[in-house]
Amino acid sequence: MHREPIVYFQAWCNLAQPMRNTILFAVLCVAAPVRAQLIPESRRCAGGAVTTNLPGGLRDENVRAQSIRSGGEWALQRGATDGAKAAMLADSSRVALRIAALLPEILATHQTTTPLPANDGPIWAGKGLSYGITGGIALCGKQARWGAIIAPTYWYSENADFRLPDNTEFVPPLREDYSPWASPYHYIPRSLDIPRRFGGTAFSRVEPGALALWFRTNRVEVGFTTESEWWGPGQHNALLLSSQSAGAPRAYIRTSAPIRAAGEIDIRYFIGGLKFSPHFFREEEDSSRTLAGLSIVWRPSFEKGLSIGAARLVVAPILGNQWLRHVLDPITPVGTPNALPYADKTQRPGRDQLFSVFMDWRLPDDGTEIWFEWGRAELPTGLRDFVESPNHTQALTLGLQH
Repeated sequence: MHREPIVYFQAWCNLAQPMRNTILFAVLCVAAPVRAQLIPESRRCAGGAVTTNLPGGLRDENVRAQSIRSGGEWALQRGATDGAKAAMLADSSRVALRIAALLPEILATHQTTTPLPANDGPIWAGKGLSYGITGGIALCGKQARWGAIIAPTYWYSENADFRLPDNTEFVPPLREDYSPWASPYHYIPRSLDIPRRFGGTAFSRVEPGALALWFRTNRVEVGFTTESEWWGPGQHNALLLSSQSAGAPRAYIRTSAPIRAAGEIDIRYFIGGLKFSPHFFREEEDSSRTLAGLSIVWRPSFEKGLSIGAARLVVAPILGNQWLRHVLDPITPVGTPNALPYADKTQRPGRDQLFSVFMDWRLPDDGTEIWFEWGRAELPTGLRDFVESPNHTQALTLGLQH
């Protein structure tokens, strides 16, 4: 008569750990919206439920296409929590503290051969089955002057083995100081932390996901976030910031309302931190880096639907907690750190940058959108350098949809 609970408990214990974690996290994500509806209406924010939207995903693409015909705006700087923030801001209640649930977002993919990234955010979509669940709660202050979105992501990757047809004539031998999972094509001085696999077994993680804490005035918003962010007009890829990985933890300041200057100007600035993955070097070492970025988008008054912008990212080694030394990195030169012969082994990691200019032109009467983004990893030393080598370290994106 009393064996059923024991049988259920044994069945639960027999489940693999990732499956138990998935079920627990899914139950919590589903329970949050249900619990939010039991809160008195005066204590709910944005009707009691909001959503996050990973930029660069299929939903993002559909919203973009639909907005062309409708004449709706399309932001060239956007984050995963922007939609939730807009819904919270539209709720003008003067109650000091209100709450909303984040509706669960589930992403899943199955890679049969070589893993390919697809704007999956924090998920490492290796070979085999990979999936992630994002959910949580949002807190909203009076008239949404301040707020918090707590939306962790639990994800799992089967991370099955695969082989690439490397040509041993061109692939250097694995160096002892590098992880066996590190890319053999990117050693110091041209090193790059892009592991082929994240270890040799299936694994799961809990990430901060779309965490955001902020305070805003009529003109400026300041805060801290780990959300994925997208800069530029690219549809499936961006040259500087995209949702190909988890967002870096960073403090930010941005315009909460456009600056009026022959049209409208939006500005975003942030400074955050990066570390090496555990599958790059074998030995633990100080891998702290700052990542600072600045993006400016201007929508001129003479042409509705036209957006012109520029953005720059600078990454730099950091010693101790000397963050303030790197606050102005996006507007200070880094020189030409890569201007050395490939055979020169004296180069060591230092400050480096990425820069791009972009344009997006939306023609709602024709249902057409045209865009481009041109970027460089190394700025020209002068006009002559640019004229002689205009394509040096450049990348270019062109797009058209109708």
